[in-house]
Amino acid sequence: VKDSGVNGFVSKLTSTEEISAKINDVLFATRDSVNKKSTAPLPALEGRTIAVFGCRGGVGATALAVNIAASLTKQNHRVCLVDLQTVSGHAALMLRLPTTPSWADVTDDITPQTIGNLLIRHSSSLHLFAAPTYPLVGEFSPEKFSKVAKTVGSLFEDIVINCSSSLNGTSRASLHRADKIVMVLSPEITAVQAAISSLSFLHQTLNIPRENIR
Repeated sequence: VKDSGVNGFVSKLTSTEEISAKINDVLFATRDSVNKKSTAPLPALEGRTIAVFGCRGGVGATALAVNIAASLTKQNHRVCLVDLQTVSGHAALMLRLPTTPSWADVTDDITPQTIGNLLIRHSSSLHLFAAPTYPLVGEFSPEKFSKVAKTVGSLFEDIVINCSSSLNGTSRASLHRADKIVMVLSPEITAVQAAISSLSFLHQTLNIPRENIR
């Protein structure tokens, strides 16, 4: 498995402690080289971005994104989970949070205050930028997302993005912005085929370095 570029894996029937430990092994091995920052509070941060990308729907990308965000929050990081699913995002459901407001409510007035008003706070201190629960006629444009991501990055140490598997313009923008990309697939031939195609697209079309993908 390691020869294929995979950094680690866990079986389906495993404990939450093992999942948390494996997440830490993968994400923090290169943390110092990615984000050498003081732990002292700063008025403006430049948060590290971790994008979780499912090669197709139903492989567990949202669940993994939620668990990564929860694990980082448990370590006293200021974390925002951004759910970029375009149809019925489930991050809010998994966290037992309200589904509104969402990024569908973003206007052209993008400031720390206006974006902060759209974030939903979990009891653990994790913040969620929820996805709308209904299909939208227009997508969350890449230009608007980039402005929002920059604003969110000034407020949090870590931003975990649950990308849409459709690789639309906004997902591409989030993958470009990410310091690390966690690709999720299931052990099925269709998912593996989708992963191969996605990797080729990320490397050759988006010019994302291989070392940025886990």
